[in-house]
Amino acid sequence: MLVSVQVGNLQRSIDFYQKMFGFTVVSQAEEGGVKIARLGNTTTLVSLNLGGPAGRIDHFAIGIPRVTGESITSYLTQRGATPLQGDLAGLHIKDPDGVNVQISSQA
Repeated sequence: MLVSVQVGNLQRSIDFYQKMFGFTVVSQAEEGGVKIARLGNTTTLVSLNLGGPAGRIDHFAIGIPRVTGESITSYLTQRGATPLQGDLAGLHIKDPDGVNVQISSQA
């Protein structure tokens, strides 16, 4: 899964994804005048693009192996997030620009 998100503050969003999911910066570049940071573990999972309008997607999901609702709620709460139960997005948190990030169990 890869998703590209427009963000209002690149460093703030990098910090969020590193803190919440343990991502590292895979690469950073400026392409066509747009600053881009690509984050993930061993491969790129999220591309953050500095520009507007910020938060220009509805939601995306990040699958976590062997996760339970209780364990992920505790994990996210300890990191300062407020997990929410949504109608369509399931358990989710909002990133700094208000994008719903769904947390799902990965088989």
